[in-house]
Amino acid sequence: MFNFQSESQYFVPMLQVLVTLGLVPIISYLRYLYLARAFACPAFPAAKPAIAKHTNNSLKVFMPLTFVCFAFGIAVAWQAQSNQSELFNWDNQAGLMVLFFIAAIPILHIALKQKQLYAILLQYTDTIRTASLKPIKWYQLLSPSLVLAVVAAQLLFVSTVFYFKQHPFPGFAGYANLLGALLLNGVFITTLFTIYRSNQFKAIKLPEHRQAIKSKLLDVNLVIWLIALLNLSLTLWISGTQWVEYKLLVQSLYLQFVIVTMAYTLTLPASVIKAADQP
Repeated sequence: MFNFQSESQYFVPMLQVLVTLGLVPIISYLRYLYLARAFACPAFPAAKPAIAKHTNNSLKVFMPLTFVCFAFGIAVAWQAQSNQSELFNWDNQAGLMVLFFIAAIPILHIALKQKQLYAILLQYTDTIRTASLKPIKWYQLLSPSLVLAVVAAQLLFVSTVFYFKQHPFPGFAGYANLLGALLLNGVFITTLFTIYRSNQFKAIKLPEHRQAIKSKLLDVNLVIWLIALLNLSLTLWISGTQWVEYKLLVQSLYLQFVIVTMAYTLTLPASVIKAADQP
């Protein structure tokens, strides 16, 4: 008979490896190629040879890098399953985090290549760039519904901590959980500010297109922030109830969501790409 609690510690890591180290890197590279071919080439015809050379060189590094990361992840998950041990003969939850950081390597490589692609396009951009007559404020780029959802998730987490302060479970860290949430908030606020101030998209001529790109990136980070807060609350509720066997699955699904979302950002808004095909 299948026992979820005993079997999940083996199939959950394997699922995470297949998704984050197998499927997602392929999707991220395809989205990067789509960006180069559907936007960069039509918008910058003179840059086509440089773009083709850049994408070909990217593939030469990306494929072996992804293969090594994937093979390592499969070996770790298979070794744990074969020996009926925890990941890295250490700890499953910590092991999932290690696999998460390994899965981020191919995504970060593509992000770096994307940044280099924008630098190439900048060399073929005329020096005249249009600007908005009225500078847009940072809060105008944010989705109000997502901001409200993040605020609600903050209140939910604080309420959860206060509840378990009155009904503690073994291992509950008390109000120290709030400090962890503050650190998490600091990371995301810094990320949002960095995106808003970024000049990475100088090659994009129209200001409304640059704003659309930043708005998309800001919204994606708001979604990740929201899910991170909900994950913190859910983890506390799982630990404080009889559903502890689902803790590993919830953590893995969250990490998979983050990696998939990172890959999703490796392209431009549809409106910007569509405009590249128009004369």
